[in-house]
Amino acid sequence: MSTKTALAPIVKTRFAQRITRNGLTKSRECWAAQTGDGLWAFEREDSPGTPWLVYHLPSCRDGSYAMPVHLTGTLRACREYVAAGHAQASLERLQAHERGEHNAARDSWCGRC
Repeated sequence: MSTKTALAPIVKTRFAQRITRNGLTKSRECWAAQTGDGLWAFEREDSPGTPWLVYHLPSCRDGSYAMPVHLTGTLRACREYVAAGHAQASLERLQAHERGEHNAARDSWCGRC
């Protein structure tokens, strides 16, 4: 029996057209959303093959961690990724890498090793 993961609630979504250097509007769109708890944000430029970027907002605000997690799929997949705890696990793994904890042995699940 499989259990379903609840979706992370979204409180804010944004949409904006991309503006080029010469001021012309391209047909690409930019999407963003934020979870209800204020911990996670999602961004994506609507171009083929462009991943969603999943940010841990408190780490970005204090400058301790600014690298986003890249996730392919839909906004729903991003919400499931956060709700299942995978985003937190990825964040902790990447932070451990930055602290040098993977220097002795490579972590195969770390996005940076």
